[in-house]
Amino acid sequence: MKKGKIIFIAVVAVIFCIAVPVILNRGAIQRKLEAIRQEEAEKEKYEEMLKADEIAPILILSQDKVIMYQGDELNYKSFIKEASDNLEGDLTDKVKYNELDINQVGEFVVDYEISDTALNITKAELQVIIKEKPNFKY
Repeated sequence: MKKGKIIFIAVVAVIFCIAVPVILNRGAIQRKLEAIRQEEAEKEKYEEMLKADEIAPILILSQDKVIMYQGDELNYKSFIKEASDNLEGDLTDKVKYNELDINQVGEFVVDYEISDTALNITKAELQVIIKEKPNFKY
C-alpha cells in the first residue's frame, strides 16, 4: 500500500510540475499567438496592397543637363528634386545611379532609377558635359 501511495504522490507531483507552468504561461502564450495572428493579418493586407499598386514612383531631377570641368566634384544626389511613392512616401535614399569618371572629357549620361516595393520603376537622365579644365597663365 505504501508503494502505491508513493507512486500516486509522484504522479501528482509530475502533473503539478507540468500543469502549473502551463497554466501560468497560458496568458503569455495567448498574447504571443494573438501577436503572430495580427502580424500575419497585417502582412496579408500589405501584400494585397502591393498587388494593387500599379502606380510608379515619382522621380524628378532638378535639371536635365549640367556642364562641369575635368576633376570637379559631382554630387549625384543633389540633382534629385523628388523621389517618392504614393504608398511608400519618400524614396530618395533608394535612388540608384551610375557614376562617371569626372577626369574624362566628353558628354555622358547619369541614369537615375527608382523602384517601389511592388517593382514599379521610374527612370530619369542627367546629361553631363565635362569640359577640359582651363589653364590660365598670367
